Amino acid sequence: MNVHLKTVCLRNTLRNPAPSTPPGKKRPAAVVEHEERRISAGYSHGNASEELLFEILTREIVKIYKALSTTEIRCVIEDAKIAHITKLDEKQWFNLIECHQTLLHHHYNLLRYTQHPVGDGEIFATPVTCKIPSRLLHQGIYALLEIVKARLPDSHDYMTSSVKHAYGLMTLLIEVVPRFENVWLECLGDLASYMMCLDPAENRTWKAVSSQWYHKALDKNPGKGSLYHRLGNL
Repeated sequence: MNVHLKTVCLRNTLRNPAPSTPPGKKRPAAVVEHEERRISAGYSHGNASEELLFEILTREIVKIYKALSTTEIRCVIEDAKIAHITKLDEKQWFNLIECHQTLLHHHYNLLRYTQHPVGDGEIFATPVTCKIPSRLLHQGIYALLEIVKARLPDSHDYMTSSVKHAYGLMTLLIEVVPRFENVWLECLGDLASYMMCLDPAENRTWKAVSSQWYHKALDKNPGKGSLYHRLGNL
């Protein structure tokens, strides 16, 4: 299968995710495993090897996107299950948070793989085409935090751990996927502002941190009104 056709297959599969099986004879498991490790390491050399890496990369991205979409639906279902329940039991909290954290990990993996140097323009454009940054923020982070926030003070510990988990992921994404840095910076400002109400003893510290992230986001996207609004709310 040539590179162009594989790219078309990737695009069509992401629009309608389905299992992908490479045509022809299967490669030895040891070879595939070796090349998958090289993809994770982020390097390649040689034309034949690069063809194989592209094939494996395409297959991995399709697999990750399918898992992401499935988990995204599961999160919506979990959110709906507890929408009108004021007090959640331990199992309900576990299912809710585990689902959203799994979704975040799928988003991270997809973003990381689509930046791989073996990929082409179509693969590189996947996060934009599939609106991954906004989906990550709204369904992966904000939807969960609003649910947890509505159940304070009982949910204090769950919310604190969820905010810190998302905060760590955002700081990592700034390094791994800097092309969406303005999005990650704004989200970090939001997460720090959540911590202002969760940690009263460190309110002033978190306020300063939030302001710092918002100002960095403004440097990347000057004139964005919502950032000035957020700074005003601080």
